Amino acid sequence: MLYTRGDNMARGERKRSFTGIYHIIISGKYKKNIFLDDQDMNKFVSILEEKIAETDSELYGYCLMENHVHLIIKEGKRGIADVMKRMCISYVCYYNKKYKRVGHLFQGRFKSKPIEDDEYLLTSIMYIHNNPVEAGNVEKIEDYKWSSFTEYTNDKSGMVNVETILKIISPDTKTARKEFVVLSKKAIRNYDMDIRKEKDEIDKEENTKIKRFLKINNISLTQIEKNKILRNKVIVKLYINLKVSAIKIAYVFNLSRASIHLIVRNHINETRVLNKKNEESKVG
Repeated sequence: MLYTRGDNMARGERKRSFTGIYHIIISGKYKKNIFLDDQDMNKFVSILEEKIAETDSELYGYCLMENHVHLIIKEGKRGIADVMKRMCISYVCYYNKKYKRVGHLFQGRFKSKPIEDDEYLLTSIMYIHNNPVEAGNVEKIEDYKWSSFTEYTNDKSGMVNVETILKIISPDTKTARKEFVVLSKKAIRNYDMDIRKEKDEIDKEENTKIKRFLKINNISLTQIEKNKILRNKVIVKLYINLKVSAIKIAYVFNLSRASIHLIVRNHINETRVLNKKNEESKVG
């Protein structure tokens, strides 16, 4: 039996924000599209507005892409997990009903990045507004209609709390709006540096998880190379229990990402068959 410290490491605790503000990312399962037309995007925006108000949260920015969503949210009394749960359940119910499908739509848990200061808050908002430009969907930020950018540049009030953010830039709203546009064009560089730094931290964390797991179970890489059954068991534990990325596992064991996903999928299917047989034997 392979141990993962009593499986305490199986689901890492979400990093808490002292300010209550988070950069949230939700993605489609296997990076598949979660919006197939404008009606879907309109529906998500409607649900977003409803759940933000329902949970007494504050929305500082959003950007909807075809297969993922960026949100900048300040949690209310219910907490960020509750906001996201309500939002995701509502949208999945709508989506599954419309497209006559069942099952999960989003890729696991939503990702959350704590935002602890005003500078990083501004940069994060400007970064998500730049997403469509970076993806090649539009040439200018203002040309993309599924983000909160235009709420910051015009006088029309919407569901985004732009006042709080603009006051960080200048006490004069008109000046703040103009400066916001200028800063938005520069923000992407600074944010990319932070993203690279975060990826390095994640890489170190995953390396530590793998080393710790192998040490706890007294397994060497040489043993894994010689024993395919053991290798597959280790891969399954690392991927499912410890949430180590397929990219990292593939790199360590010199396999392709497709091989990692295949090994995990086969394990899941075998477990289902075994569980079904056990249930049938109990009934019999």
